[in-house]
Amino acid sequence: MSKTQPARLALFGLFKEVFNWYPSEYPSQEKRLLFKLDVSILVFACLCFFVKYLDQTNISNAYVSGLKEDFNLNGNQLNYLNVCYFTAYVVFQVPGLLLMSRPKWARWLLPGLEVLWGICTFAQSRATDINQLYALRFLVGMFEAPVFAGTHFILGSWYSGPELFKRAGTWFICNPLGSMVSGYLQAAAYTNLSGVAGMPGWRWLFIIDGIFTIPVAFLGFIIFPGVPDSPRPFYLKEDDIGSMMTAGYSFNIWVPLLLFPTAGPNGAPRWKKGWPVTFVFFVLLLLGFLTSIFIDRREKQQLVSESMSDDGGQEREEIIVKVN
Repeated sequence: MSKTQPARLALFGLFKEVFNWYPSEYPSQEKRLLFKLDVSILVFACLCFFVKYLDQTNISNAYVSGLKEDFNLNGNQLNYLNVCYFTAYVVFQVPGLLLMSRPKWARWLLPGLEVLWGICTFAQSRATDINQLYALRFLVGMFEAPVFAGTHFILGSWYSGPELFKRAGTWFICNPLGSMVSGYLQAAAYTNLSGVAGMPGWRWLFIIDGIFTIPVAFLGFIIFPGVPDSPRPFYLKEDDIGSMMTAGYSFNIWVPLLLFPTAGPNGAPRWKKGWPVTFVFFVLLLLGFLTSIFIDRREKQQLVSESMSDDGGQEREEIIVKVN
């Protein structure tokens, strides 16, 4: 009993630590502030992350549900669609976080970007060729770029360490949920909506995803607080901001890592030597993108030359048969 009882107590303490989001030793004002932040930041962040992965993975589901046949795709076009998305996603990470570090922009940036990528998601349902999808996937990646790291930045601005890991874990659960639900949505759209209004099921998938995305963005305009120095939403008072437990305030931790000068409030570190590093980073990304385009065109030229040589061989065989 003496060995099992401490083990049970340890498990109970772990369970209590994970699920006790509002410790009893916190003052009532702290608990009230945490509850407001959970209802606003955490709800919007989870929904935003959910629809982000919904809109990120829908192209693969659409590809296997009719997009390939409708656009007569028979090569590496799906890989190129993902290259367009992730190239923009990587390139615009740092500029997006730079904007997120500005208090006046932080409150409106994520909801505004969500509206824009929601519009691009709707537009994918009306695409008529693969080149339009390339452009739209690039735009979706560009607008979604600051979501992941930006949400970490926002969570770290408001929550302290013991509070943060619980909220961050709950938020990250929405990643697999978005990927999982996208498959179910595509199956339902392909089964029940194919042919409705004269459109195949894969087009309806983008429409449904857009319908999920836009309301979440409008919700963010109302409840998302940005960073503590941002204009306060209606549910936060000056006393609430003054009772923040995050004394470090993540501006002093995250912004210098962005390698941009003059980021953050007055007194924040400024790393002006970061500009050359950032420039080289963008050049390498651009070179990688251009290399992928060059390889694609070379593969197409090889296919054309092989098909022409095959046609020439068949013509010579026909001539020989006729002579004989």
